[in-house]
Amino acid sequence: MAALLTGAAFLAALTLYAYAMLFPVLSQDDFQILAQSWTWQRTMDGLWTPNNEHAMPLGRLLTFAVVQLAGRPTALPFAGVLTGVVGLMIGMGLTYAFVRRELGHPFYGLTALILFGVSSVYQQAVYWFAAGFSVYALDVLLLALLAAQRYQQTRRGRWLVACGLCCALAPCWFASGVLAGPLCCLYLFPREDVGVPRLFQPCFDHPTRLKQPWHTLAALTPLLGTTAFLAVSLPLTAGVIQHLEHYRNQNLTAVEAFQPLTGAWYTVRSVVDNLALGVFGITGVTVGSVVAPLLFLILIAAGVWWARKSPHRRLALLGAGLIFIAAADSAFAYITAATGYNATALDGGWFVGYLLIALASL
Repeated sequence: MAALLTGAAFLAALTLYAYAMLFPVLSQDDFQILAQSWTWQRTMDGLWTPNNEHAMPLGRLLTFAVVQLAGRPTALPFAGVLTGVVGLMIGMGLTYAFVRRELGHPFYGLTALILFGVSSVYQQAVYWFAAGFSVYALDVLLLALLAAQRYQQTRRGRWLVACGLCCALAPCWFASGVLAGPLCCLYLFPREDVGVPRLFQPCFDHPTRLKQPWHTLAALTPLLGTTAFLAVSLPLTAGVIQHLEHYRNQNLTAVEAFQPLTGAWYTVRSVVDNLALGVFGITGVTVGSVVAPLLFLILIAAGVWWARKSPHRRLALLGAGLIFIAAADSAFAYITAATGYNATALDGGWFVGYLLIALASL
């Protein structure tokens, strides 16, 4: 029965992308990414050339492979969509393996597989070739977590080394891969049992978390992988990223474009105008710059009240983190429509979301 349900989940995930595979298209950044990896020489020359803010050497190599396997330009749209779908299938399998091993029963693994794979929330990251590298970064992050999990079970150093290596490789696909090191560090970090539900509840016989003093140092190993990537990539890419075209168009550098107050304001407007009204099916209406902050404060107060009443504070923090990230994503669409491309102003919302998720895992 488990095998049948698993197969049905994979089939359902494929069905979500049937239209994209039947009518594939290339758009926007796809063309420059494919052109920069059209030949082996161009691939090597641009291996560390960032695409927007993303240093993606493994993505460049995969693009070259896609171009070669496609064989002709007219086959590239389908090959691009198929690349993202394959990445999703790999991620579903890795999610199943991690959750099943962590919680000790196939049912939990299958549930996680379905929640992760059978979703229309992040479809663009799968069928849009330029964004598909983020899926492969997630796949390698899951490999890093599996290696960290295996290290907890066996205490064998080779799994810790494998975890660090995966943490170094994850951001070679997409910038979001830099989160692999911190996430694995949180997963491995020592802590005492306090009888409170956790996000991660291991099912094996070893202590819940590594508790000897040297285990703290071992838990920091994944960060070495992230540090190694940054040490190699930043000298090669920082200068280019500082002066990308969408920053030059605003007469700004990447650092100057980080505007927390601007990001906070557009997040407030987006949450109230887009999300809160959208829940009731109201579109094309804004509440105004005076009313929006007041409604936002009411929403925040309601959220704090809900969190204080929650019997599981960690889950409340996790939910709050995901809400902040979703709000930042919504605000990105809002600010882009209002003022032009300006993702950097919204980075604060994502940072807050990641921080809350990190606190939830402690």
